[in-house]
Amino acid sequence: MVPEVEDRSKPDKSAAIQFKDLELPTISKYMKDASKRFFDIAGSHPNALLRMAVDYQPPHPTHLIRRLRNVLTDPPDALTAAVESLNDVNDTHD
Repeated sequence: MVPEVEDRSKPDKSAAIQFKDLELPTISKYMKDASKRFFDIAGSHPNALLRMAVDYQPPHPTHLIRRLRNVLTDPPDALTAAVESLNDVNDTHD
């Protein structure tokens, strides 16, 4: 006698309805809630580094963006100025 094989070509609609009825939170909501719980606990943690993480303020978003340097109009930086002054001193001794 051959065992009967169920047809899995069509999804079982009753299972999909059951999972919808669970009302599970979305991943973003779950992560937001988990983050809030972590920082609530970290605020009263005995480790000072974890307590500092609660008060962390990120830097301004544009603080790392550097403007292009215009070689002709911008004053030279400290290293370039030092090298140029050494070159001037060497040129006068030649």
